Amino acid sequence: MSKAHIQALLNGDSQQVEEAHAASEKINKPRKQNSLGQRYVVAIIQNRAKEVGLAALDTTTCSTLWLAQYVEATRSFTTTLTMLELYPPDELLVVAPKDTSMPEMGLNAALAVFETTPRPRGDFDDSEGTVLVQACAMNGSFAELTSGRGSYLALGAAGALLKFMRENKSMVLAASCLHVKHALSTHHMHIDAASIEALELVQSTSSSLLNFLDGTRTRAGSQLLRANLLQPLKDIPTLNARYDALGELRSNSALLMTLEECLMQLPRNMDSVIGSLVLRPAKSEASMLRRVAAMIQSFIQLRELLVTLGASF
Repeated sequence: MSKAHIQALLNGDSQQVEEAHAASEKINKPRKQNSLGQRYVVAIIQNRAKEVGLAALDTTTCSTLWLAQYVEATRSFTTTLTMLELYPPDELLVVAPKDTSMPEMGLNAALAVFETTPRPRGDFDDSEGTVLVQACAMNGSFAELTSGRGSYLALGAAGALLKFMRENKSMVLAASCLHVKHALSTHHMHIDAASIEALELVQSTSSSLLNFLDGTRTRAGSQLLRANLLQPLKDIPTLNARYDALGELRSNSALLMTLEECLMQLPRNMDSVIGSLVLRPAKSEASMLRRVAAMIQSFIQLRELLVTLGASF
């Protein structure tokens, strides 16, 4: 029990007791732990037709903006909770309720197990989101995303996410740096959150399937393996190409050894090094000098990485 909670009880002020209890609950809410170093900022919005828009960005790499828009078919928001297993949020942005004195309902109630950050509904504007996403999306990436598919809620969520990065993290993404992709792909299987837990696919335990299979050399490799376990690929041509690549490595031991040696020389946080190069300070403050220094260090590490790759191949 917090000091504020105790003081409110002593004063006999029921409103203060409720406020202190709510603050205590928020502080003690667990965050989804991510052992692979990913730090996702996720924004979610729902409309009255039970459609949900979601945007997710791993701020350690800043390489891919994942967008999804779907109809939530269950009252328990199974699809949304499964999406949050795939993109475990370090920061979860939701629409702030109009009346904070009323209990949470709908989507926000389902997300009560997470520590959420309420944002004004105006931040989830899809027109502004479209402009912000277009500014940082790679050529062709945004056009492919929006063709023939409703995505206004997802774009609204993306707008709230990018605006939050600018206003609260004082960071802006560089132009044409992001792959913008559908989080719900027809080329992958979708496993619900209950099955993920029951099968122990990616839990942080020694008995999980991820722990058993993970012999990767880089953190990016571990993250890709985790994603493949949560959303197994079912696209036959891509699977055949992977089998062909594995067959080549098995038949060419010299190539396999060269590749292993190269991966062992790479920094394990290579994705973070590259990701830091696409973020720039939103404000010219003295505190931002640390960010500039980090970017210079990343450039040096990137040069060493390219030298290593050139020497190996």
